[in-house]
Amino acid sequence: VKDALNQFVKYNFSKRNFDRVITAIRLVINHFDTIFTSIYDLIFNEINGIIKTINDAKKSPNVKQNIQDFGFIRMPIWTDLLNNLPDVFDSIRDNYCRTGVNYTVSVEKLNKKWSYEISSQLKQTVCDESVKTLIYNNHEVFERRYHVYGCAYTINKILGYILIIVPICVIIFFLIWLIIILH
Repeated sequence: VKDALNQFVKYNFSKRNFDRVITAIRLVINHFDTIFTSIYDLIFNEINGIIKTINDAKKSPNVKQNIQDFGFIRMPIWTDLLNNLPDVFDSIRDNYCRTGVNYTVSVEKLNKKWSYEISSQLKQTVCDESVKTLIYNNHEVFERRYHVYGCAYTINKILGYILIIVPICVIIFFLIWLIIILH
């Protein structure tokens, strides 16, 4: 049973089927310590691997590649997995949240939406109050910048179209007027 559950958790973690991992956690939480320990060791190692990947990405961020490597961290099911882990995972959850905060700060200028999405999930993640305060403060900034710059970009795009369309309409109107007058 232990080996089968380990295989199940490892496979589903690698496929990012976090809902199935949550189910496995709920199954073993009240069972034998050896099953509990081996599955939790596996989950602990997987989360540590993700933290390492995020830390490595922070050194030279490539948002497009990062989204492929760990884009799942902006999904609610990932947050659900972290929040369903028992208290023995508090330190690694806090470490993940700190890593996420540091990463979002390092890539925010490259992609405001990506930072905002990650920050939105970090906000929902159970973690230490000092980390939570940092997350909330950063999220407020990301939210403001994402919405302000996102709106500014949209407005600039609309203005760009208007600046192209209006002169064309004026020229067409002028040509029609000339044709009418010359006839």
